[in-house]
Amino acid sequence: MIKQNELIQQFGSLAPWYSSLSHITPEPAWLNPIKEGKWSAAEIIAHLDKWDQYFITSVLPEAEKYSNVEFPNHDDYNAASSAYALSGILPSEILNQAIETRQKLVQKLTEMKEQQFFHPIIVHGNTHCPQTKAPYSIGYLIFDFIQHDEHHRKQVEEFLLQPQSKK
Repeated sequence: MIKQNELIQQFGSLAPWYSSLSHITPEPAWLNPIKEGKWSAAEIIAHLDKWDQYFITSVLPEAEKYSNVEFPNHDDYNAASSAYALSGILPSEILNQAIETRQKLVQKLTEMKEQQFFHPIIVHGNTHCPQTKAPYSIGYLIFDFIQHDEHHRKQVEEFLLQPQSKK
């Protein structure tokens, strides 16, 4: 089993990655879809940040008080992230906000005792993940978020490695 500090360290690695993206020019690379029918880098970063914000404001308090967590409708929540990213906000603002939010979440997770971090919780009425059959806990959700982060990190990196003519 992965230790709490290892999970948090891995989870926290997204903040320096965000910093490394500061060289992206506002247009076209920042706002162009990474592939046809996909989000732009700006939308992806805003998406990741919005879920971190939700984790801070809802998941952690609900898990602590009730050991029961509910997530909003993913499509609606993600649409709001996309709209925010395309609202005219500067890339530097999105990145700075994402760095700040991830660091804040990492700090809150670091302050948790191991027992609290791995304490069983209920997510949408389930005690275990339907796909993996693993019991839900904050630690499990962080592990799941790491996988989600990596998926999007790879998408952005592959896009940025393309020749400029394709962006």
